[in-house]
Amino acid sequence: MQSGESRGSGASTQGSDILSETVLPRWVVRSLADNGITRCSEAVGMTDDELLRLRGVGIQSVKLIRAALGYPPENARPASETPASAGEPSVTDDGGRVR
Repeated sequence: MQSGESRGSGASTQGSDILSETVLPRWVVRSLADNGITRCSEAVGMTDDELLRLRGVGIQSVKLIRAALGYPPENARPASETPASAGEPSVTDDGGRVR
């Protein structure tokens, strides 16, 4: 290896999926990594409720993750999990999403 090269240089230059290479604050990246999540695709595939169950991840972290990775609240939960009576008010009408 020549000076100035790094071992992971290929991944960081081609639209990397690594969370540590995003605009997320280090403390959010570390909280996710402590829970075994190191890739953007892993975090995007989780619902807000799943993220909130992780140790060290709170509402502010979820908002930052969502903003940095560019997925809106509507995509945080698959349509197959939407209740059949989605149009009717319920006790928990927020659908598990953080506002």
